[in-house]
Amino acid sequence: CCVPPPTNMVLWLPFDETNGPISANLASPTNSGTQINHPTPWLGAHVANSLLFNGANYVTVPDYPGIEIGNNDLTIDLWLDLTGNVLSNYVILDKGGLSSGATGYSLWFSTNLLVLFVPSGYIQDSTPISAGQWHFIALSLTHDPSRLSFFSVDGAVTSSFLGGGPPDLSNTNALWIGAARPGSPFFGGSPWVGALDEVEIYNRALSTNEVNAIYSAGTAGKCKPCCYLKVLTISKVTSTTVEVNWGGCGILKEATSVLGPWARVQNATSPYVIPATGLEMFYRLECQ
Repeated sequence: CCVPPPTNMVLWLPFDETNGPISANLASPTNSGTQINHPTPWLGAHVANSLLFNGANYVTVPDYPGIEIGNNDLTIDLWLDLTGNVLSNYVILDKGGLSSGATGYSLWFSTNLLVLFVPSGYIQDSTPISAGQWHFIALSLTHDPSRLSFFSVDGAVTSSFLGGGPPDLSNTNALWIGAARPGSPFFGGSPWVGALDEVEIYNRALSTNEVNAIYSAGTAGKCKPCCYLKVLTISKVTSTTVEVNWGGCGILKEATSVLGPWARVQNATSPYVIPATGLEMFYRLECQ
């Protein structure tokens, strides 16, 4: 079964959409991702659905304070399946920038190894990862010198080192997934070729147990909001009534404009039958 999402998640892109161009960000819903050049939904893989990248497409998320990290600890985890034929310098995600020097962070798959680039240099895993199959990868970095930072692949720690953490990782650039930002200080690299799924960032260092729990959940993944991916339908029932159906999960809201303001429909249960008044009305579902 699914596992509860760990705390302090600042980005969660499940990539479950069956069409573009928006990728929902469940950790910060007002900061969704935008799919560029039409990455292809891969239905049924790996957790629900995923996105396939061909080297010419990617996803961008506008900057917001949560993903700037600053001097906090950092964890990045995701599922990946590399199908490219050049096992070197594929960019998983990039939030790099230049001021007086390099800022931000960038995670690569370089010569079969995971590499995190930070302003002070890079941190590299020591265990190769095979291409052409799904892997769950995680990087947990802590500033606490009494704890271990580590790379993890498929639930197993592949390398670890004493904490001390990276320098300040703040910058105001957008986050790119599947390609490097233009002008990134981390040397460009090749766009991702293959699939990515369940991309997550936390502003704390997850423990090995927390990472293992996500991996062990497998295709069940992390528990999502109850009405996530529910379909809201509006259909004519009779010549004078309309039915709104949303599977009974979440809060139904209505407005006279697509831009709102939105008001909760009090005591509405699914299916909700309303009289056809001739007025134009809009409905949406709010997850909780």
